[in-house]
Amino acid sequence: MGASVLSKLEKCPGCGDTIADHSVSLLASMVIVREDKRRLHAFFDALKCRRWTELLASQDWEGGEDEVELYGIRCNGDRVTLVVVRSPFELLASDEIIGVEVLTQEESRDLLALVDEEKWKAVARDYGWVRNAERDVD
Repeated sequence: MGASVLSKLEKCPGCGDTIADHSVSLLASMVIVREDKRRLHAFFDALKCRRWTELLASQDWEGGEDEVELYGIRCNGDRVTLVVVRSPFELLASDEIIGVEVLTQEESRDLLALVDEEKWKAVARDYGWVRNAERDVD
């Protein structure tokens, strides 16, 4: 999720602060196969039912296909907001946020227990990406 999509969220839905100083992780992705909508329905069902392990195992990507991506925005207080993005293949089409949901503290804790710390990348003040290791370098 690049600056164009992050800039659509002026403030973090979870805490109300600016997105800067949060961390973000691409949690899951699914290629949209129009002929097989069952896979996409299963993806959203896993999200709805909070089947985190199943959802995190979904890491499909094909350069020539549209996909749906699930990002987590992590607040300093370890609250997670989920952002669902439709990422079209078309070169001139831009990513589109199709869903935002703030997890409860318990849901956030359950999800964070399954995602490695190094998967979270700091968001720089200009909404660019910074690797965790680079963040600590002056």
